[in-house]
Amino acid sequence: MRARRSLLALLGAWALVAGFTLAGTANVAAKAGHAASRGPSGVAMPVGNTPGWKQVFKDDFKGNELDSKWNKYNGVVGGGLGGWWARSHAVVRDGELVLETYSDPAACKNAASCALFNNEVSGGAKTKFAMTYGKVLVRVKTTPVADVSFLGLLWPVTDIAPPETDFIVEGGPDHLTTIGAMLKYLGTGSTGPSGPTGATGTTGPVIVPNSVTAKAAKWHTVGVIWSKGELQYTIDGHVWATEINPSVSSVPSNIVLQSQTTCQAVAGQACTAPWAAVEPNVDIAWVVAYKPHK
Repeated sequence: MRARRSLLALLGAWALVAGFTLAGTANVAAKAGHAASRGPSGVAMPVGNTPGWKQVFKDDFKGNELDSKWNKYNGVVGGGLGGWWARSHAVVRDGELVLETYSDPAACKNAASCALFNNEVSGGAKTKFAMTYGKVLVRVKTTPVADVSFLGLLWPVTDIAPPETDFIVEGGPDHLTTIGAMLKYLGTGSTGPSGPTGATGTTGPVIVPNSVTAKAAKWHTVGVIWSKGELQYTIDGHVWATEINPSVSSVPSNIVLQSQTTCQAVAGQACTAPWAAVEPNVDIAWVVAYKPHK
């Protein structure tokens, strides 16, 4: 009888331990699944409408190639800056869009200018989707270096800018420890040769910069709320700056994500290639956009 009771007690204890083990394994599996659902950045892409907003665009970069929502950049970087874009430098892997910058002589097609910036080639992409007013959020991280910049911007569908809204500016000489934003519009000079656009009465681009102290090497959700005459720049759910200006863009615009070298393409000035030790790839986990919704 005693032996039977001891055996029953032993079996009961074993069942209790097994129960705890199975429960623990289930908890670990549940946590792993929950972490996986949040994606590589630790924050899942928002899906669906939110109060006051209708979701009109979303992409969390599944698969191994950008889908038909996007066009990749290819060719010389605009604006007079040294640099080149190639479609092969905008890649999708491990649930991210990765914009890669590295020396790639085979992809840099202009021998005269490419040598000035070490044949550095970057990646960029533009949505086919366009919007006028709304909210855009981008989950992103990068390693900021002086000669490479990442920009997230709203670019006119006409390809004629300004107007332009750069709501993410990371890296480059000005944003090694900050994340910036720039409102760009066509203005009229009013204060003579020292004014923003040169001589009185002339027209030219005006740039209104802002910046917030933040570590771009960590994941952040950076965005903009765009309405008539107003821009609200956001980071991780908080508005960090508001720009009220009648010259805020009012034209349909695409979402653009681009990495580029920032050294000038002029004789005698070449990129210093600080990324020889640190690769300044830009990792983008997801992009979403909304329009106001009552």
